[in-house]
Order: sequence, then structure tokens, then C-alpha cells
Amino acid sequence: MSNEYVGFNHPDSKTFHSNDFNYFFNRKTGWTATWGKTKDDNPDIAPFPMILDMEITTKCYGIGTRFGRNKDSKLNSNPCSFCYKSNINVGKHMPFEIAKTIIDKLPNELTQIAFGVDASLVGNPDWEKIFHYAREKDFIPNVTVADIDDKTAKKLANVVGATAVSYYGNKDICYDSIDALAKAGLKYINIHCMISKETVKNAYDLIEDIGNDERLSKLYAIVFLSLKRKGRGDKFHCLTQEEFTRLVNACNEKGINYGFDSCSGQKFLNSIKGTDKENLGMYCDKCESGRMSYYINVDGFGFPCSFSEGIWKPVDILHCNDFIEDVWNNPITQNFREMSLSNNCNCICYNV
Repeated sequence: MSNEYVGFNHPDSKTFHSNDFNYFFNRKTGWTATWGKTKDDNPDIAPFPMILDMEITTKCYGIGTRFGRNKDSKLNSNPCSFCYKSNINVGKHMPFEIAKTIIDKLPNELTQIAFGVDASLVGNPDWEKIFHYAREKDFIPNVTVADIDDKTAKKLANVVGATAVSYYGNKDICYDSIDALAKAGLKYINIHCMISKETVKNAYDLIEDIGNDERLSKLYAIVFLSLKRKGRGDKFHCLTQEEFTRLVNACNEKGINYGFDSCSGQKFLNSIKGTDKENLGMYCDKCESGRMSYYINVDGFGFPCSFSEGIWKPVDILHCNDFIEDVWNNPITQNFREMSLSNNCNCICYNV
């Protein structure tokens, strides 16, 4: 890639222009467009991560505990049965000063940071300070939670670009958390729903409830996450292509806003091939790990994505001098990237 580039920051957008890679990022909506030498070129690799996943706690109490909406609960722990991190109520968190050190090393061209937290946002006492510092550095913070009270919802609405609420089968906990975020003024609220043979009923329940439950009236979209058999998720089973296609068809028939993680890219493309929805493929990007995005864990070590932690060799972020050269262009990252590209950007770690 040419070393000559121009970056522009505007109140509502952030852009980057070079001979080989260009992007436009809308700060308000998160809408992003990338192109290469011409608008018809679709670049395989960005010269920097556009999106960063950053874990700031490994401690999670789960849903329905005294740390969430139900203050009368005596439960201190109710961990998710398919957590790929295998998180429980004992763990560690990233202090603000460590988070600040990492954020200060990130390239200015980064657009968003998706912070990895716990269900109720109580696992890291510095989370709010970290989120606001990311804003100060011109990186939009986003987050996924599962069971938050009204006070936390207001704090989130004041700093994030978007929030996703994970659905684990308890409608009241999920829908009330969404309602709290909407009442706090947050516009972009999604539901995250992990799909597997054992949990797909949850997905269909959500599809039916949209339009029928007032608490979902401000919901932006459902985002389905394909199972990766890691951690406690190793006992669950992936949907077949037929089952996946059936879910896509149900969303289309209902006319709801929906999406998938990039891990699901190939199955989604297969599901719309030859249909009147095939044009949606232009909005689908398969595994972007190490190509457009990167992950940093609670200890300050980097991996192409969070699911590759423990499989791929880590890169020391805290002691790097130049993020682009020492991390993004590190041979470890480049090796993952090359393997991904040679596998048509499908997951090289799991059968999804």
C-alpha cells in the first residue's frame, strides 16, 4: 500500500483516503464504506484495524443476579451455559491506567472499540472512565450487556454509539434492559442471540415478539451469532445450512431488521444465493479478523479475534512501540491473515 494518505475528521464522520484503501465512517450511525483504487474495488485488507474488540473484565455474574435489574435476587452467580470464555463471578479486570496505555497506542484511523464486559457492567469499576476516554481519543465505544438496571442504561446512553443486549431465554431481563436503554435515549440498540441446535427456539421467539412486545418498539435489529464450540459452548451444536436458511427466511418473511456476525458470512451468502435477497450479499463481509479487526484481552495481549485466544500465539500490546508495525504487521498476525485469505475468509479455527 502507498504511504501517501489523507485522513479527515468531521463532527459526524471520519474518512481515510489513499491510493489502495479508503473508508467513510459515519460517527452517528456506524455506517461504514470501504473501497480500493476505485469504488468497484473491495479491498481484502485494511492497513490498520478499523474495529477493535477489547476485553476489560473476565468476571461475569450472569443474568438474574443481585447485580442486574432484580435487586431482590439473592443469586450472586448465574453464568451463561454456552459462554465461550467460560467466565464466572471470579476473575480479573483491566484497570483504567492499563486501558489508557493500550488506547494511547492505537492508530488514529481506528473507528470503534467494542468493549468486552460482563452481563451487568459491574465486573470493571473503571468501565465508565475507560469508555469516556475512548471517546476523547475519537474512538466510538460499543458494548454488549445482558442484564442492566436503569442507572447503568443512562450511563451507557451517554457515552456509547450502540449497545447490544444478549438474549439467554429470559424475555423480561432482556426486554426490560432494552426498554431501559431506549428510555435513556439510546437510538441504536440490538439484540444478540447465539444460534445453535439447542438455542434456535430463542431466535424464533424473538422474531415473533418483534412488533408484539412494546418493550422492543425501539429495537434496531436482531443480530444472530453463530456458535463457536469453545469454552462452555463445546457442548452445543451448530445449525446446518438448511436450518440456518430457514431462520433467514423467517426474518425476511417477518420483515424485521436482522444481521449476523461475520463468522456466519458464508452460511448467510449460501442462504440468499439465487433468491430475490441475493443483493444483500454486498453488505456481507466474512471473517474480517486480522484483516479489518483485532482483539486485545484483559491482560493486554492481542489476537486476530477473541475466539483465537488460546489457539493462536499472542502479541504483547502493552510493550509494543508502534501498533501498526509491531502488532498489525507482526508475522503472527500476517500468518493468520494469509491463512484466512487462502480459506476464502472463512473461519480457520472452528467449523461454524
